[in-house]
Amino acid sequence: MINYSTNREKYIVKPTIPDGTQVVNYNVVMNEEVIYVGKSRYFGGDYEVDCSDFIESYIAKQTGNVNSASVTVNFTFDDDPTVTAITCSWVPYVINLPEPAAQSPFVYLILTNCGFVMDGGVSVKVPLSFKNGLLDGKTINHLEKVNYIDKYGDSHNGSMTNNYELECYVDPCWLDVKTKDDFEYVKVALALQGSKKTALYGMGVGISGMSVDTSNAFYMEGKVKDIEQIETYSSYSTDKKVPSYKITFELYR
Repeated sequence: MINYSTNREKYIVKPTIPDGTQVVNYNVVMNEEVIYVGKSRYFGGDYEVDCSDFIESYIAKQTGNVNSASVTVNFTFDDDPTVTAITCSWVPYVINLPEPAAQSPFVYLILTNCGFVMDGGVSVKVPLSFKNGLLDGKTINHLEKVNYIDKYGDSHNGSMTNNYELECYVDPCWLDVKTKDDFEYVKVALALQGSKKTALYGMGVGISGMSVDTSNAFYMEGKVKDIEQIETYSSYSTDKKVPSYKITFELYR
């Protein structure tokens, strides 16, 4: 997710190495814990350590939203005990869009550790379009049947599983999809694709083809499989279509 940065250099640390150094030792520290120890021969020129993978790994292991991460790389040269410490930090980018209100009815995708936060530093919540109490779009039920053949050569149905996919739309009244000037919609697309954990959260909104208790809040985890820019109707007009995103969301159930 941090690779969305246009400046990858900000996550690379480059120590100043004394003349005559033959061996560079370094250890990587996050949250006062050494997470990696390295050592290599030095043959001159620039020496650098890319911290982006360390930050990515740290974020991926967290269950909650991470709003900052810092890495300190401690270098020593040959047998000199003097330590050169260099720190680089990461913070998520900000999506300057209002957080959708959780007042019934509502339905949106919650994105955890997606490389972005909403304006105000809260988790990214992408509201989805719904009409007449139902989520816009359709439900695709993928049935997978496993057969087996017994010793007599007869085929039997061993098991059957079903995987749900939802085709839904970002609320076009919340997300203004343009082709110039305002690129918040690009950040939303990147956040949807880069989210480490994604959940469909709603209340008072039914889903066609699925049994959902609309009287209580529902929370279903999954992943965004595909995003496509389309045109759909806003809640203010049924005559003219406006641009938005169509999302294919796979449920983990």
